Amino acid sequence: MKISIEALTEVLNLQKEKQPLIHCISSMVTMNDLAQGILSYNGKPIMAPGIDEVGEITASANALLINLGTLDSSRVEAMEKSIRIASKKNKPIVLDAIGVDISFFRREIALVFLTRYKIDVIKGNVSEIKALLEKKPKKNKEHKEIIESKEQNRNNENEEFVKNTIKDDYEIREQMREFSKKYKSILIATGNEDYITDGFSEFFINNGNNEFDRVVGVDSLLGGLISVGVAVARTNAEKVQAVLIAIMTMGVSKELAYEKMDKKQGLISLKNSLIDEISLINNKKLEAMGKISYIFKR
Repeated sequence: MKISIEALTEVLNLQKEKQPLIHCISSMVTMNDLAQGILSYNGKPIMAPGIDEVGEITASANALLINLGTLDSSRVEAMEKSIRIASKKNKPIVLDAIGVDISFFRREIALVFLTRYKIDVIKGNVSEIKALLEKKPKKNKEHKEIIESKEQNRNNENEEFVKNTIKDDYEIREQMREFSKKYKSILIATGNEDYITDGFSEFFINNGNNEFDRVVGVDSLLGGLISVGVAVARTNAEKVQAVLIAIMTMGVSKELAYEKMDKKQGLISLKNSLIDEISLINNKKLEAMGKISYIFKR
């Protein structure tokens, strides 16, 4: 499958024209990287986690990005207040489910948000999405033992899942589609092969470079790009298209950044090179390098 050059041009040009304001309640660790990524993709970030101002800022923004990377009770309260206002004003909401596979608290907060509100996009890596799919997580074991076990197995689980490719795992794909239908959300599972579904259509994107797995903040960048894309989309179909283009932009930019990088440089230079490539992305690069396939299910 190819996204047409006309569609790529229209989406990228619309983002440049609108320069949507993205309200981010995000991880303190990756906040700066996230803001720079949004700017590089023609959005405008505003970082505002405080309960006293989130309502006003969400009401003024074009989209809301919730990143579960840093959580406490006051931040959860601010997140829910923002989500409630964004829902009332029909503004797109993106949920980056970071860490839900190693924390019951994060998993339950994510599911509370999904149950109470319409979340447009749910993003996580394979392990995080599988944690959200679990109907009855085992809570009787010591919490510390569960976290340690999941941390040890997380990389192996992702590697095993990708080894067979997501396309070959029909059971998990069916679960993801049903989850997407249930919550009426676009679901994204990132990995060596990125998987995207709206409950019916399934997409697989194979762009990227594994070297970036060692760089702090890169995973959060994608949430920012997706937020910019859905902020200017007018229909559900356009939101799916914007998500696909954002994921392709990230993957293609990773490949270009790694190709151009002096191999004597370190990880920070690699991240800076990635952000540069995001800012330089265009329709021709995406058309030429995008690796996307498509399956339709009813």
